[in-house]
Amino acid sequence: MAHSSSRPAGRKDFPLGRHSKGLWVKKVRGRFYYFGRIEDDPDGQKALATWLEQKDDLLAGRKPRQAGGRLTVEDACNHYLDHLEDQKVLGNIGQRWYEDNRRTLGVFLESVGRHWSVEGLRPEDFADAAKRFHKTLKGKASPVTAQTHIVRVRGLFNWLVKEGMISRVPAFGSRFDAPKLEVIERHKDSRPVRYFSRRQVRSLLRVTKDDPRMRAAILLAINVGCQNTDVETLQFRHIDLKRGWYFQPRNKKAKKRRAKLWPRTVAALRKVLAGREVEPETFVFANADGTPWRGRNQLAKKFKTVKVAAGITTAGAGFQWLRHSFITEASQGGDLVAVQLACGHAARSVTQNYIHKVYDPRLEAVAALVETWLVGDKTGGAE
Repeated sequence: MAHSSSRPAGRKDFPLGRHSKGLWVKKVRGRFYYFGRIEDDPDGQKALATWLEQKDDLLAGRKPRQAGGRLTVEDACNHYLDHLEDQKVLGNIGQRWYEDNRRTLGVFLESVGRHWSVEGLRPEDFADAAKRFHKTLKGKASPVTAQTHIVRVRGLFNWLVKEGMISRVPAFGSRFDAPKLEVIERHKDSRPVRYFSRRQVRSLLRVTKDDPRMRAAILLAINVGCQNTDVETLQFRHIDLKRGWYFQPRNKKAKKRRAKLWPRTVAALRKVLAGREVEPETFVFANADGTPWRGRNQLAKKFKTVKVAAGITTAGAGFQWLRHSFITEASQGGDLVAVQLACGHAARSVTQNYIHKVYDPRLEAVAALVETWLVGDKTGGAE
């Protein structure tokens, strides 16, 4: 972005410059710092006062204290991340949710400026952030990704209000609205269906016959809808191998789950646990030192190798797709309540997002059910 060195009229000694976005700016130690909007402070006196207050800290490379106790965007984000860290320790959120928020807030900080006052944020600042959220290093981001980023930032400001750090949420403006539903649906329709066919799942199981841990992970995913985090954090207390039941709560909201394990899944899990002393807290899928099998995305990386060996070349296909396949096929019986309990969804509307097919017999059954209600059982004669 362009920066101008023009000063207020008649003030050649004025230390601040003008940013192309209409901000007072000063470059210190190779970094730009901002001191308010020019339209709100045309003679620069407020900006100058702030600069003089922070000057010594900035020149020394220290984090400046804000004039009048103003809350900066950086401080707000750090307070929120500290809160999320506490929630993580309490078990209310997972590491992945924390890291996702940290990445989102990092992009937001880069867009609006770290040292900008929260109270000074305006709709155009959020519009700039929205543009960043719609982009990735490789180009255009999906509307679903942009929506997720926007929801996280709004969550930050709602929390600030709740904690009394700000009196009200800022005016986000219409350009910071989440993408419309139809935009998201069009995007979903343009992408490959997140679903492994029966042939592909069988192929995955075939190429992992000599890899007990990976085979058991795949069976859990297609049998009860486990995803990466479920596998990585599965403990012995979450399964009943004698009776063949699975009841690991979902980490997101500790949603209760209950699902029936196939005999082959039980056998695969017994193989993974063979020769180990197990306690209720024992991780089923563990590293040599007993820690969870989750460091550096081990499962995701291993699955990439497995899918190539299985001849699966669909772009973006990942372990999570097995969960989609499970929910799609399980839903064909029409009992979404049971599917919801097995996969740990809080609402059936969420479960329906994972359903990618509806087979004709189900549609025929629906038509027959209503027809029977209307005209009576055909075998018994119509009304």
